[in-house]
Amino acid sequence: MSRSNPSYTLERFYFINIKPMWFYFWHEHPAFWCICGYLFFEYFRPQSIYPMIDFLPWTKLFLILSLVLSVADGKAQAKFSTIHFILLLLTLWVFLSYSYAYDKAFYQAHIIDYLQWPIIFIAITRVVSTKERFYVFLMIFFVCNLKLSIGTAKIWLMSGFANMGGNLNGPAGFFQNSGELAIEMLIMFGLSLGLYKAYFNNEPRFGKFIILLAIGTSIATLIGAGSRGSQIALIFMVLIWFRSALLKPTQLILGATIILIVWLNFPEAQKARFSTIGTDRPSLQRQLYWQNGYEIIRSHPIGGVGFYGYIPYYYDHFPDDMLYASVGLPHNIFIQVGTDLGLVGLLLYCALILAPLLKTRPYFAAHAKGSAPIRVIRPILAGLNYGFVGFLVAGQFVSVVYYPYMWIYLALTVSATGAFPLPSGRAR
Repeated sequence: MSRSNPSYTLERFYFINIKPMWFYFWHEHPAFWCICGYLFFEYFRPQSIYPMIDFLPWTKLFLILSLVLSVADGKAQAKFSTIHFILLLLTLWVFLSYSYAYDKAFYQAHIIDYLQWPIIFIAITRVVSTKERFYVFLMIFFVCNLKLSIGTAKIWLMSGFANMGGNLNGPAGFFQNSGELAIEMLIMFGLSLGLYKAYFNNEPRFGKFIILLAIGTSIATLIGAGSRGSQIALIFMVLIWFRSALLKPTQLILGATIILIVWLNFPEAQKARFSTIGTDRPSLQRQLYWQNGYEIIRSHPIGGVGFYGYIPYYYDHFPDDMLYASVGLPHNIFIQVGTDLGLVGLLLYCALILAPLLKTRPYFAAHAKGSAPIRVIRPILAGLNYGFVGFLVAGQFVSVVYYPYMWIYLALTVSATGAFPLPSGRAR
């Protein structure tokens, strides 16, 4: 049974009006509380800040409760979209890969790295089903990332803009490593640009300050983290966001300012690292990973070597191509999927990449611009898409297939298009 208070509608939430969102949240169904609790504990990580509360597996607990309680949630939905179908096929293929896995022990040890994401995807898309729920959920996501970007940017600023050599880390969890932290900041940067486009001109000073703070601190963390792949992705995102800037002088100035600020604040040691791309040891090892990964796909084209089979296979077949004491993953999301699951799995993964981009495309059509609900979600979807593109670019240099970036993006996209349907019904 719904507990929502009809007086707290979407229009009262913009941009980050905490009081009505807070009251709306507590009038919602407990299933929604729990899925928001999962997001909060996964991204804000209070259990890392206050170890005294780290006595339960909070994320798993909230996730399970959200699914169980959704049975009694009148607003919960069980719609089966194209993305659900592709994800189901990919999951079945992951299970099938156990039958031929090169190292079944590795498969068993890491299978949860994948299986958690279909479960999380289903929980979010089932419970986050209305405009108001989506917006509150998105703001929790935004605030958690803002806390992360402010904290890490502050560390870098307090260091005097020093080259931290990959030692700018997030809290324990998915974003502890500086490279993974940087990719999450790409997601944050894209979302912040979307919020800027949606609300900046009509916001009071506080709202404008929050949006600019989000943009500035995500850029600062990206610089401080020192991940070359993510920094390349940041520049790419800025260029495509401002691709029409020649016709809009204000956007041209803003885009040029962002690029200039990034370059001027680059530590000299990081600038030097760009001059050694392709010749330093990390680059040479990546090239070996890519070359040998391609050979693995060629020799096992249909199904690869089984889920998470790259590392043991590499140890046994390419011992002379190890520049470090241990073998890492292939440092490329497509090679990672291709070696794990072959061309069949890679095809399904690419379909998962294209599906949300195609799903949101009608929202940017000229005929959709005049609709009031679409005007709300359109720039937000654009921001999420740009963050996702940043992930794809950065993913050419790291192995982050089974990290939250893509899976949470898929869930947010499906929830958003479900909560804000086009009048023509073209988003499916």
